[in-house]
Amino acid sequence: MKCGICSGDITNVPVKAEPVPETGSGRPDPMALAGLLLLACGALFFFMQNSPWKKEAPPESGMNAVTDENSFTYEGVLYGVDKMSALRFLPEADRRRVPPLLSSPDDKVAYAAAKLIGAWARDENDGALARLWFETLLEAASSGRPIVRRQAALEVDRLLLSSSKDAFDEVSAKAAKRGLLLRKQLAIIKK
Repeated sequence: MKCGICSGDITNVPVKAEPVPETGSGRPDPMALAGLLLLACGALFFFMQNSPWKKEAPPESGMNAVTDENSFTYEGVLYGVDKMSALRFLPEADRRRVPPLLSSPDDKVAYAAAKLIGAWARDENDGALARLWFETLLEAASSGRPIVRRQAALEVDRLLLSSSKDAFDEVSAKAAKRGLLLRKQLAIIKK
C-alpha cells in the first residue's frame, strides 16, 4: 500500500488506538442537559398557555368586532380579475365566473369585470361564447349601477364598431336593437 501524497510505503505505519473515554469524571453529559432544558421549556410553555388563572379576552362588539363581513375586501377579487385579463388561454369554466362580478358591490370590481368581458367579446372566435359575452354586456348596460352601465355600454359600442355585421348575424335582432339604444344612451351619458 502506498501513500497518495508521497508514494511511500505505509504498510509499516502502526495503527493508533482510540483513547478510552473516562468514566466518572464528574462532568454531566451536555446533550442530556440540553434535552432536559428543552423539555422544561416545553412544559412551561404548555402550562402557561393552559393555565387556569389566565384571563379570557372579552368578546368584542360593535364596529370593532372582527367578522367575515367587516374584514372582507374586494382587493383580492380585483387583483384576480386584472390577472385574468393578462392570460391569453383561460379555460371557459374560469371565464364563466366573471359575469356575476358585474353585480359586485365594489365599483372597481364591477368596472374591471365589464372591461374584461368586453375584451373577451372582441377577441372571441367561438360564436356561442361571443353571443354570451355580448348579451351579458347588454344586460349589464341596461341594469345595474351607473359605472357598470357606462362601461358595459362602452364595451358594447366598441364591439359593434370593431366587428363586421356578419359577426353579429348570430346575435338576435332584439339584442342588436338594444345595442343601438345603448349607443344613444351612451351619447346622453357622455354629454
